Amino acid sequence: MAAVNVAEIAEAVKAAITAALDGWAEAFDADEVPGVTRGDTPGADTPQRHATVHVLRTDLNAARRASGEVSIPVLSLRVVSHAESIANVREIRRRVCGALEDVALALPSGGTAGPFVFDLAEDEDDDDTGWFGVDHFTFA
Repeated sequence: MAAVNVAEIAEAVKAAITAALDGWAEAFDADEVPGVTRGDTPGADTPQRHATVHVLRTDLNAARRASGEVSIPVLSLRVVSHAESIANVREIRRRVCGALEDVALALPSGGTAGPFVFDLAEDEDDDDTGWFGVDHFTFA
């Protein structure tokens, strides 16, 4: 089985989300968000509306991990939507789900990632940067 390239998958996810946001907001890796401390451009202004993409390898069956049984890893995606209002966070989340749910994305190296299956939504909340909401997906 070929190694999973999570960076390549993250790029495809960011492109799909950014297209769905249609210039209204943009998707980034967490360390790419302009203005974020320890990010690529810490001195820049952080965009009010954006989504951060986090792709992770997971095995959701803890018993199987301990058994030594060989399994195909599940991949998980966490998308954190950020905006200046709860209404705009909800709009970003709606567009993210529309771009990803039950969709398989083509990868530059060939093959696909997905289809993405919606797993869990966390309530919107606020912090010192504004409002945010988190959506979780699984895929293979």
